[in-house]
Formats: sequence, structure tokens, C-alpha cells
Amino acid sequence: MIQTECNTLVEQLLSQLESRFEWETGQSECVLRTPFLYPDNTPITVFVRTDEQRVTVSDHGQASDYAFVNGVEPTVLKTRLNLAVRRYRLLPLDDELLTKVGPTSLASAVLSVVGAVQDVGYLVYCQPDQG
Repeated sequence: MIQTECNTLVEQLLSQLESRFEWETGQSECVLRTPFLYPDNTPITVFVRTDEQRVTVSDHGQASDYAFVNGVEPTVLKTRLNLAVRRYRLLPLDDELLTKVGPTSLASAVLSVVGAVQDVGYLVYCQPDQG
């Protein structure tokens, strides 16, 4: 069943965005490797699942982890996460960037989460030298 849902989601996404997305089926969601990148050229991955007429798009906290592992101060990171959530109209959920939309808004939701991920990821290259 999840295979069918993933196929439907990917068809919708590809009809609305470029065809440069790679996807695989997770246990309960689709894993989308986007053509968008972190500042160090690491591809941004988002996770998509459907629940009762809603589509959830999330980064599963990867942007937060990326920034933290690369030395961003926790208070700076939290501030940037909060700004990204407001700027991209996402749902506040700890360190995760997430939105829930109707199926016809999938492209917009993916772009919002990707934009927020990039926003947080830029903190890594904006940090003053620690040396």
C-alpha cells in the first residue's frame, strides 16, 4: 500500500517540480532526495507521508543536526529554527522542520521545507572562526 502512495506522491511532485528528485520507499513514508543542497553540496532529503487526506513533509531534524554537528551554538540554532518556522509557515515541532498540507500543495510544501533547511544550513558558513 505504501508503494502505491509513494508512486502517487512522486507523480504529483514531478508534475509540479523538476524531474531531478530521487526517491525510495521507507517503512511508512517516501524518502525524497532533492536536487537542493546544503552549503557544502550535501543533498537535502525530505520525508513525505500521507495521513487521512493530508500530506506531511519533514526534514526529521536533519537541518538542526547538520548545524549542531558543524559547531553552531545551540541558542543561535534555536533562534534560526524559530525564524525559519515562521518565515516558511511551518509547524513548530522541536528541532524538526515540518508542514502538513493537502495533496495539491505538495510542491509548495516541499519547497517550504527545503527553503527552511537551507536557511538553517547557512548557519554553518556564517559562524565566526573559532581559531
